Amino acid sequence: MLEGKLKVISEDREYILEKGDMLWTKMGDFHEIVEALEDTTMFWLEGPLMGKKRKGHQYEL
Repeated sequence: MLEGKLKVISEDREYILEKGDMLWTKMGDFHEIVEALEDTTMFWLEGPLMGKKRKGHQYEL
């Protein structure tokens, strides 16, 4: 998080992320932004495909 505040869920746990925080998830972990609690600036980083190397989000067909 660069600025702002978000409510997120990862693997059935809720977190409030603020400036300086990071949510790290393993491949296949459920994660979701639930609500922007303030105007937010963030960045998203993904690593290379591994395992079956399927493209797309885990819930997309």
